[in-house]
Formats: sequence, C-alpha cells, structure tokens
Amino acid sequence: MINYREDQRAQTRSGFWRIAGNASVSALRQRTDQLLRETAASPRFDLPLERFSVRAFDALLRFLGVRGCGYRRVLQANAAQRANASRDARPLMWGTCEFAHGRP
Repeated sequence: MINYREDQRAQTRSGFWRIAGNASVSALRQRTDQLLRETAASPRFDLPLERFSVRAFDALLRFLGVRGCGYRRVLQANAAQRANASRDARPLMWGTCEFAHGRP
C-alpha cells in the first residue's frame, strides 16, 4: 500500500512538515513522483490521503485477498477533527474477515 498526499501544498502545511520544516511543494511533488515511479512495476495499492473512504478501505481489503468483511466507517483524526474511538462504540467493521486461498 502506498499512502501519500495528492495535494502537496496542503502537505507542506501539515503538522509533521511544519515541525520538520524545509518542505517545498516542488520537493514533495518530486518525492511523491519518485515513489510512484520506483514502485510502478510492483503490485501496489495506491491510497492517497484525500481518498480515504469506506469504499477505498474495502477495496484495500479485496486487494489483500481479504473476504467476508468490510468497513462501516473510517475514523479521521487531525487538528480540525479529532476522533475519539472510546466515545463512539459503533463497530468500525462488519462480518468475519478471512484470507482468500491462493493469496499471500
């Protein structure tokens, strides 16, 4: 799984890069492009932060060969929206996850 930001401008303003410093949009774009080029020949599942959704995480399960379950919701935690799983008892997933035969 490859996780990255599609919006490098927003990434430069993220908490990590504000603390780490020295992140330019062009440098982040070059790093992301290099990562995608170097992993292009390998089996991979691209999951940009901007596309986090129940549908995307369900597709990741299928990519990994997991069947019989899925996500009901995806938690989000950032400065603008704090997730508190202990206060929200709703299950994150449904079903019983099993690996399909023939997959690693």
